Amino acid sequence: MFDRSRGFTILELLVVVTILAIVAGFVLFTEGDTRKTASSSAAITEMSSVKAALNRFRQDTGDFPTPANPSDFSALYEQGAQAAWSIDVSRGWRGPYLSRRGEGLVDVGDALNSDGTGSPATVTTSAHDDVRAVADPFVTWPIAANSDYQRCDDSAPDSSCLLDWRTQPGDPRHPRWGRPYLLFELDNLDNARLVSMGPNGRYESASCAAQTCRDCSPGGDDLVACLAY
Repeated sequence: MFDRSRGFTILELLVVVTILAIVAGFVLFTEGDTRKTASSSAAITEMSSVKAALNRFRQDTGDFPTPANPSDFSALYEQGAQAAWSIDVSRGWRGPYLSRRGEGLVDVGDALNSDGTGSPATVTTSAHDDVRAVADPFVTWPIAANSDYQRCDDSAPDSSCLLDWRTQPGDPRHPRWGRPYLLFELDNLDNARLVSMGPNGRYESASCAAQTCRDCSPGGDDLVACLAY
């Protein structure tokens, strides 16, 4: 007959603890994977909205914007040098094309070129500071300039961190934020594309070279939206 007064043996306790640890690990893995999937879905939705805004800009003005660097989205928020909308010719800037609620200012390296080569984490002359950009939903840390995306402490007011954000000039830096979406080859309709650095927060794509955007595979876990298709 089973003795109900007998407690668990050490072996039985170890088995139970091991099972619980496996279950807990699976739950944490699933939760993390679900969060990553949700952020990827949000990024795809956001990229569709940004793509639509860029194409409205092009329809109104005749061309895509010509940003100073690939993370610069200021033309979708502010008129700048664009001619104002003219009802007579049905042409001109009539934005903003994106909600101001989603904008922010980011510091990026100047080594990233408009064709998709280079890196937003590398400074060759001087960084682009306070660029009007749009953040993706993948929350990440600022990085140290010219590093392999190593986390950077941005608490100091004179910090040289890159891919760090503030809402408006003079505001404190956000400790963590998304990465800026990037625009490449806007002067080439077949290659024009919008890129997110993806869940790992690293830019891993490159130039499409002789390929069109449709044939150009993204690097790593980057997400790419072709603007012409």
